[in-house]
Amino acid sequence: KEAEEESLTVFIGGLPWSTTEDKLKEDFTECGEVTSIKMPVNEEGKPKGFGFISFATKAGVDAALKYDGTDYGGRTLKVSVAGGKGDKGKGKGKDCKGK
Repeated sequence: KEAEEESLTVFIGGLPWSTTEDKLKEDFTECGEVTSIKMPVNEEGKPKGFGFISFATKAGVDAALKYDGTDYGGRTLKVSVAGGKGDKGKGKGKDCKGK
């Protein structure tokens, strides 16, 4: 069930730092029903420029993916299906260090 849930979540990078979760939800609800939004913040409480949006249906994910490479508030969005664990930094992992 967890893998199925993950496939309903998209990663969105390149967000303007002024973007709020409410604004993101408002804009991406047109893709489909948004079930959750997570926007990590730095130590000062300011958005890091990326976030994760979970949709109720795969159709919502597919619609959101169409925004990849589009302009959003002056920045270019990077939209992709949120990857599973171990997907980050392939090829430059701990096994490559010190060998």
